[in-house]
Amino acid sequence: MRGAAGDRVRAIYSTQFVAGLNEFGVTRVQVVRSDTVIHEIPFQRAVDISIDRRWFVQVESLDGDTLSVQVIVNVDDRGLVNESGGIFPDEPWHFVYSFNQLLTRDLDVEF
Repeated sequence: MRGAAGDRVRAIYSTQFVAGLNEFGVTRVQVVRSDTVIHEIPFQRAVDISIDRRWFVQVESLDGDTLSVQVIVNVDDRGLVNESGGIFPDEPWHFVYSFNQLLTRDLDVEF
């Protein structure tokens, strides 16, 4: 994740969750276990998904800040995401990946 150097975010990572599409095409994610890390932008994080074959991340702004960021996500050297946008106080950035499962970027997340 890139953005203004020194901005801080809270990132919630999980490889243990249940995800599936509901009747409206929204991906429902139920996180079973997660880790929370405070990162200073810019940062890079590698996650081993060889066992669970899935990955979820939610990135939230701290202190009510609105952040402008660029996010790049690669899985096995395949570029899945390369986007720029905002992280807003009540609108975290989400990404969910599950091997061979169709999921949408429209998420409903429960912890």
